[in-house]
Amino acid sequence: MKLENLLRKEITRVVIFGVLSMLMLVLILNFYFVERIIENVKYTNINYAYNLFLLIKGVSKSFDKDFHEYLEETLDKIRNDEKNADLYVSKFVSLSYGYKIEKIDKIKFDSLQDFEKKRLNEPIDYFIYKNVFSMTLEKIVYIRVNNIVYIIDFTLPLDELKVFVDSIRRLQNLDFIKSFGIYSNDMQPILGTIDQISDEQRKIFEKVVKTGKIVEEKNKSNVTIYAMFDEEDKHEKFGPIFVVMNLDFSIVYNQAYKYGYLFFIVLIMFGIYIRFVSVKFSKQITFPFSKIIGNMKNFLDSRIYEQVDLQNSKIDELNDLFYSYNKMVEQTSSDIESQKVLIKEVEEAYVHFATKLSEVAEIYDEQTGNHIERVGILSAFLALKLNLSKDFIKRIRIYAPLHDIGKIKIPRKILMKKSKLTDQEWELIKTHTIYGAELIGDKPHLKIARNIALYHHENYDGSGYPKGLKGNDIPIEAAIVKICDVYDALRSKRPYKDEMSHKEALKVIVQGDMKTNPKHFNPEVLKVFIENEKIIGELWDKVYRGINK
Repeated sequence: MKLENLLRKEITRVVIFGVLSMLMLVLILNFYFVERIIENVKYTNINYAYNLFLLIKGVSKSFDKDFHEYLEETLDKIRNDEKNADLYVSKFVSLSYGYKIEKIDKIKFDSLQDFEKKRLNEPIDYFIYKNVFSMTLEKIVYIRVNNIVYIIDFTLPLDELKVFVDSIRRLQNLDFIKSFGIYSNDMQPILGTIDQISDEQRKIFEKVVKTGKIVEEKNKSNVTIYAMFDEEDKHEKFGPIFVVMNLDFSIVYNQAYKYGYLFFIVLIMFGIYIRFVSVKFSKQITFPFSKIIGNMKNFLDSRIYEQVDLQNSKIDELNDLFYSYNKMVEQTSSDIESQKVLIKEVEEAYVHFATKLSEVAEIYDEQTGNHIERVGILSAFLALKLNLSKDFIKRIRIYAPLHDIGKIKIPRKILMKKSKLTDQEWELIKTHTIYGAELIGDKPHLKIARNIALYHHENYDGSGYPKGLKGNDIPIEAAIVKICDVYDALRSKRPYKDEMSHKEALKVIVQGDMKTNPKHFNPEVLKVFIENEKIIGELWDKVYRGINK
């Protein structure tokens, strides 16, 4: 098949995929903006409701200026002449400022409820509760005089609120607002288009009171918003006032679907046009080249060449190219095999070098029953349980015994000293990590060995040495060897200490002592160590007996 015919089929697939992708993207963006519009409308209406609350509060406050001034004057008189408190309160009530006096009580302070006591902190103090009920402003005034509290219930008709009623009812004419209602704290209607609320809505308002947050209920394109507004200062609380608003966004969704379908048709027509234009100008691109490129990438990753079977390519012009490529692969394969043998020999040389270094390290081992060998075996076991790669497990088994190789440059009399080390001697011993890294070198094949030697005394909390590494900056191989090294040291007899049982050593690792702290260990490594502690104890005993029998 000629390239031109093949390209037509391929471009058709690309165009279809592109059109579908663009359609999906546009639909997502379309509905994203729809949701943004809905959120903005909801926010605007909630602000509208809050502004109505402020208007109601403002209307009530317009009656209160002289009221509050005379109330403050009354309390000043009582502070100067407490014996005549009844007289001053009576004079205050008699003025009333247009309010109707519904009830006057005089009770003891101790008989108040807790929330009322909290608002009357001073021996002579006052607090006012205000709310609106059915076009009427109610104001309950509490006046405290030591252990006596006067409670006066005032009411005042608010004819001014009738102006707001008409504006609220006109909200139903808006496209989005289906219904709207404002309620007093006893859930009785104040304003709006909803006369009464249902028992189910009462339960929702209880949730609003409890959480202090706006609650939304959504049913397809219909959203109901429940909100509570109140304000409180030192001497007065207004509200709470409850708002329920039902919004219908079906018109928004209908417009979104309408324009979405229209764009889909335009996009299909555009895709057809692109398909024919692309075929006209594309003459030389075809998919078989990707196989050759993939084969080359595979060689870069694995150093393995594979012949490409494209002799039956649908494009006649490419067959000669693939034939020449496969000939080149045949000539190169023998050279690659020779390189693989050489790489294997180098790998074996590094393993042999590590083994010989381990034998040198044994001479400087602290006579603990081949400590370094046990650390190697336990480290490989932990790496296995951590689900690390087979190659990593193999390397940590070989290189873990080299963790203390740097001690060959530390004076043996210090290593074997039974008494407490001086500060100078301790600083010298800590340098064995740096010496170990220098002895191993920085060749790539020995990176794991170098990390173990250099970092196996680093602590996860950053308190270790020689670099003070912290957290996951410590290589995992060093973190594994560290916990195995500590465990084996606890269980082994040293010139300066007795050996511990498995249970005692585990307790030190998990709970810590004066020298060891569980924060020193990588949490993931510590978790796997604890999960497998019984097997680790049995493995240690088996290796120890096998080596020292």
